[in-house]
Amino acid sequence: MTGMKKLALLAGSLALAVTPSAAYYHYVHYLNSASPYAVAFEKFDLTALPDNTVTFFVADSGPTSYTGNDSFPSLLEQIRNATRVWNSVASSGLRVAFGGLQTAGTQQSVPGGQVIFGELPPGVLAYAGHSVSTAAPVAAADGTQFVPILESTITLNINLTPQGGGASSEGYTGPSYSELFFTVLVHEIGHAIGLQHTYTAATMSTAVSRATNFSRPLDADDIAGVSLLYPAGGFPAGYGSIGGQVTSGGQGVHMASVVAILPNGSAVSNLTNPDGSYEIDGLPPGNYWVYVHPLPALSANITPPLDPNNNAVEPSGPFVSTFYPSGAWTPSQFTPVAVAPGASVGGIDFSVTPRSALEIYDVSSYSWNGTNYIQPAYLNLNTPVETVVAQGAGVTSRSLMSVTALGLGESGAFLTDYGLKVYQDVSTELLAIYLDYQATPVPGPEHLLFNLSDDIFVLPQAIQMVQNPPPTITGVTPNQDGSVTVAGTGFGAGSRVFFDSLPGESAAYAANTSDPTGQSGTVTVMPPPGFGGQTSTVNVYNPDGQNSTFLLAQTTNPLTYSYPPSNPASATIVIGGSPQLTALPQGVSSMVQVTSSNMQFMDGLTSLGFGSGDVAVRHTWVVNPPSGPAYVLANVTAAPYAIPQTTVASVISGFQVYEQNPGIQVVAANPDLPVIGLPVPNAFYPVQNSLYPGAIASVYGQNLQASTGTASITVQGLSSQILYTSPAQVNFVIPAGVSTGPAVMTFQNGATAAYPVVVQIDPPPPVIANVVSASGAALGGSQAAPPGDTITLVVTGVDPAVLSNPSRVAVAEGGVSIPSFTMTQAQDGSGDLLIQFVLTASVSGLQVPVTVSLDGDLSMPYYITIAVASVSSSN
Repeated sequence: MTGMKKLALLAGSLALAVTPSAAYYHYVHYLNSASPYAVAFEKFDLTALPDNTVTFFVADSGPTSYTGNDSFPSLLEQIRNATRVWNSVASSGLRVAFGGLQTAGTQQSVPGGQVIFGELPPGVLAYAGHSVSTAAPVAAADGTQFVPILESTITLNINLTPQGGGASSEGYTGPSYSELFFTVLVHEIGHAIGLQHTYTAATMSTAVSRATNFSRPLDADDIAGVSLLYPAGGFPAGYGSIGGQVTSGGQGVHMASVVAILPNGSAVSNLTNPDGSYEIDGLPPGNYWVYVHPLPALSANITPPLDPNNNAVEPSGPFVSTFYPSGAWTPSQFTPVAVAPGASVGGIDFSVTPRSALEIYDVSSYSWNGTNYIQPAYLNLNTPVETVVAQGAGVTSRSLMSVTALGLGESGAFLTDYGLKVYQDVSTELLAIYLDYQATPVPGPEHLLFNLSDDIFVLPQAIQMVQNPPPTITGVTPNQDGSVTVAGTGFGAGSRVFFDSLPGESAAYAANTSDPTGQSGTVTVMPPPGFGGQTSTVNVYNPDGQNSTFLLAQTTNPLTYSYPPSNPASATIVIGGSPQLTALPQGVSSMVQVTSSNMQFMDGLTSLGFGSGDVAVRHTWVVNPPSGPAYVLANVTAAPYAIPQTTVASVISGFQVYEQNPGIQVVAANPDLPVIGLPVPNAFYPVQNSLYPGAIASVYGQNLQASTGTASITVQGLSSQILYTSPAQVNFVIPAGVSTGPAVMTFQNGATAAYPVVVQIDPPPPVIANVVSASGAALGGSQAAPPGDTITLVVTGVDPAVLSNPSRVAVAEGGVSIPSFTMTQAQDGSGDLLIQFVLTASVSGLQVPVTVSLDGDLSMPYYITIAVASVSSSN
């Protein structure tokens, strides 16, 4: 039995629609009815997902209508872009993947997500919902309880043409390549994986107050929310927390939003339990202001928690908002709360005063550039006077006394309005807030504090302070080598050129030396793979969040690029290395090879899917041989309980889309077939996640040893030495002659061949040869280092070229990533790399493993003994 929950989301508004915003918050079940409250969250069961990955498939029917220059391939790529955002959160154990196309009516046994299209009310872009088990919560590996999500569905409007409803600065419902469409997709996937609305301007805020963009699609609140739901990598180590209680008249206030906010940074928050207790976890270190505010009664659009009897536990009534300590309304009264890595600050309590109704809520901020409203407000810090426009319930109230920008300027001062003016736009009253920069602002976010006579309201990240105007495109010129040169103003080395929903590759920026202002230049890129006759809208995005659609003329009359004529996309999909194989038995993994004469396969832009989560694509490689076209290798696995059926296959590379129906047939398991389980790990050092020539690897699976005959393994066509065999495990040596990259591995148990698979062969990983303390003593064995000591790792097997690209190297202590370390080359001519960092002060009296990884390939751990901290006593 399942129950479906759905959250609606308006596409965005300028001055018409009222929609909610809010805190990182999950779908909550209270397991008891008294303090302290035990909770279970609704989330995907990672143990039921292949490689901890939830895959989103898109209905191949697609929308029926599009905005000019828009297309179904562009929509598909925007959906893939949005899945990658959530997949990139390193502190989350949930991986999120784009699965390609799916036909209507396809069923699957593996939990997953789907994107479908339907008739939605005018102006509504999307909504998301998920179904959960109605059985009792289940226990996770860490002992916590949760309610498994069985399936999530995102419904997009089937009509992506301009239509009636709430307008936004980027049009109406479409186009799919707009920044608004992208941020909405990221938002809806957040709902689909278990996150509710927030009041922090993060992506899980709705369009009313969202401040995320292409350059920064997630904020700290989103990262904390998903990481607490699916913790990984030692999370929340390295982060801090703030906790306390919110009461009114001595009684707990339920679902009050408590927000920790950095003066020039992000906001992270949570909602209170029925007893008023709260804890905000996942806070990056810093000095926070903390405030509490009630949820808007009518527009919060948050599903309330359920009690043990599955009855909704509704939020408490409205109250007067306040900063910490209780009663603080102006910055001079705020008491900052210092948050250190791994530290928890308690006792941040609030006593609030009830009120009959909220006076101000659901506020949006805009700037006006002469042709267009931009949300949130982007203000140029080099201009002495700027204006912010606010729209929302209560912003034009007569009781509004002042508005302050809470971000600190260079001199430590705040920006206070020197005037407020109410004016009429369309059918709504707006508030103009005039800011005079008496103190030079710093680049980045500013928060707005609205002071009423009897209350306050905070709009996080209402202003983005920037140093330059938005980019403007003046020309798009195709070149003979296939590249495209985009000319304009406001470009820089960090500018990215997008063709509809995809960026061009290998951007090269050239400033216009004849321009005395230094503002104009060109960016030359290779466009992503496209289909013949496709016309793509060209847009430029800058790292500060601005893009060329900020100017209305570039939205209503954009410059475009037309792809040259070509044949329709086509491909040949071969399972198991043989065109004769068209079926995959339940529980079997196999390689798949894809070739094409007219598709461009590129790393990061090419995906393969089989229309059902029951056939998981475990890994995809694009192979570029010395001669001939690129081709694709992939590993796929049919789930043990996969539903026997024939599904569609899709190959998508950039805007080139190929669909094959039938694509793959899932059949009943063959009990006699040898089955290779994935991944194929390093045999004796599972912590080392790479295979390389000479390494010993293990195959785990079924029927790996026949009653007669001798097992055999080849890697890249070379025979491997087998060291050990059993029905469930085989250990073998990666042949010395195998080259790096994807390699096809075959296995025969002595009687029957398994489906072949692909293994990744890497260079030998780094080796920690020695560890030296700050005193110069070599650490190891009985030699210990005190907590907080600065140590140096002597690392061999690393190309010194990484010094110019340090992001390729990662260091971990006790499995927790070390965010700050330095790298230098040894001066003794050895070529060794010296990595220096500080031991965590909280670790004491333990042997702690330290590892170094290069491009994800992990070294063997080097164990450091941490000295027991001395304890002094007196009588």
